Amino acid sequence: MPTNFRELRGAIGDWSFLVTGGRRKSILANSPQRSQSKSPTVVFMLSASDRLSMPKRTLSEDGLTYTVSQPTKVRVQLNLYGGDKDDSAMQDASLLMNSLYDPSRYLDLWLISGLMDIEETQDLTVLETGVMKQRAQCTFNLIAELSNDTVSDSFNTVETDIIRAIPEETVSTLIVNADD
Repeated sequence: MPTNFRELRGAIGDWSFLVTGGRRKSILANSPQRSQSKSPTVVFMLSASDRLSMPKRTLSEDGLTYTVSQPTKVRVQLNLYGGDKDDSAMQDASLLMNSLYDPSRYLDLWLISGLMDIEETQDLTVLETGVMKQRAQCTFNLIAELSNDTVSDSFNTVETDIIRAIPEETVSTLIVNADD
């Protein structure tokens, strides 16, 4: 099913919030909310890494817009910040990665994408000024048919003046002679 980055970001944010039981706020990586959050968060970033075939173009019935869609490998990187010893970033990262194999994903993520592979999960917890700062990072790849609706830019309006109309019998003669 065709989708776009906006729908995919929404689905991933909803999925991570659902799987972590709302303990972690889901934030897009370049969002202004990222720097403001002090609670445990899942910061995610999407990137289109590989185009898997040539794009397909579909012109609308009125000819004014078209849709370009293309199967694309989408890399999803999750950075989990904060947490305590019971709900550590690493524990929630593992929970998120394992949930990708849950049949419930057919109700959310797999409606608009498919799982390609899962990369390793890294524990990036550090000791900072005498306090352990929880952080984990995990990455997985999806395949999605990304599409964009676009207004056609190839139609121009040109004003013309009709100097003289061609008589109907001349048009008929031209058409008959063209068949010869």
